[in-house]
Amino acid sequence: MLHIHNGGSTAGTLREFGFPGEHKAFQEVLMEGPAPGWVSRDEWLQVRAGFLTGTYDLELDKCKDDLREQEAWLRGFAIH
Repeated sequence: MLHIHNGGSTAGTLREFGFPGEHKAFQEVLMEGPAPGWVSRDEWLQVRAGFLTGTYDLELDKCKDDLREQEAWLRGFAIH
């Protein structure tokens, strides 16, 4: 069972209380900003990272790396 949480605090709390399954904290806030469905993966990454870094004062390369890691983790989980 997979649980995707909005931030590390919730994921940690549910792990601590013994909720079964894998818990992953995602930092991507798809409920805000542009999320175009008609662009390539690289363009999507640029759009999302641009929005997130401008809105939340994040470093662009770190943000892109984090988004890539989240996507890779999710793809890898689907293989299980």
